[in-house]
Amino acid sequence: MKNGIIVLFILGILSLSSCKETKTDLVGEWRLEKMDLAGEEIFANVLANPTYTFNQDKTYLIRASGQTETGTWKLKENKLVLFSKELDKETNIDIQTLTPESLIYKIGEDNISTVYLIK
Repeated sequence: MKNGIIVLFILGILSLSSCKETKTDLVGEWRLEKMDLAGEEIFANVLANPTYTFNQDKTYLIRASGQTETGTWKLKENKLVLFSKELDKETNIDIQTLTPESLIYKIGEDNISTVYLIK
C-alpha cells in the first residue's frame, strides 16, 4: 500500500485546477501537509515527509521516500507542465489552488484524491 501511495504521490504532481497561478507563487520548496486518498487522510510523516522544489530557472526536484525525480517545469494557462528527466515524459497537471503558501491538486482516476502542499 505504501508503494502505491508513493507512486500516486509522485504521479500526483501529474494532475494539479486553479485560479490565477503565477510563476512567483510556485517557485520555492513545498512540503506535503497531507493527502486525502478516497476519503482516507494520510499525513506527510507516513510518506517520509516528501518535498517538491520548483526553482526560478524552471527546474524541479521531488523527494519522496528516498527517491528523487528531476526535470523542468512551466506554467501554461491553468496547467503546470512537468518534463521528467528520469521518465522522459511530459505531464500536464491541472492546478486546483495555487497561492504563495498553498498548492492543492487532485490525483487518481476521476480526481478522487487530493494532495495538499504548503511552503
